[in-house]
Amino acid sequence: MAGLDSVAVRVPRLRLVVTGSATPDGLSPLLTALIEDRGGEAERVAVPDDEEAIACAIRAGEADAVLVLGGSGYGRTDRSAAGLARAGWLHVQGIALRPGETAALGEAAGRPVLVLPGRPEAAFAAFLALGTPLLARLGGTREAPGMPATLLRKIASVIGLAEIVFVRRHPEGVEPLGGFELPLRRLLQADGFVLVAPEREGHPAGDQVEVRPL
Repeated sequence: MAGLDSVAVRVPRLRLVVTGSATPDGLSPLLTALIEDRGGEAERVAVPDDEEAIACAIRAGEADAVLVLGGSGYGRTDRSAAGLARAGWLHVQGIALRPGETAALGEAAGRPVLVLPGRPEAAFAAFLALGTPLLARLGGTREAPGMPATLLRKIASVIGLAEIVFVRRHPEGVEPLGGFELPLRRLLQADGFVLVAPEREGHPAGDQVEVRPL
């Protein structure tokens, strides 16, 4: 009993800028659910694949941080990193994370901006690796801790890249579902993930691994 009638709770507000609004978007509702599950609020806005439109969407609003979904790569139709550079500062494009290699980081209008790839598994991986810590920092909380579990099948990984592998829990352990180019129907079966360190080639079956919640 602390003798308090009320306490202030900080709710991080994120602006979710979805690029390529002419195409159906089934990913932003899932990202919104992840944000809300972590105590945040998400405002979604759709824009075309245009540098100026993306830049304007990044600068607008009163959110604490901005997530841009899609267009993070280096192709002719990938305009999100250029839009971020036009809106403010692009600090890095491309990280040593698989999937999610083309994610970008920067800032604009005094707030952090994270650009996520458009592929579902890459967007989720980049959000879990970078967006979740950002939300925790904005909300003054800590990330949910991982729990040890027995690996039912081996995980093979590439040395030099951190790798996120999505897993499904079973009574006897966790089953790896995959990471890079994982189909959405398989991704939806996941209820946790394993982060493989860049210096490892993976984990053999029977290993105890740290499973982090989605």
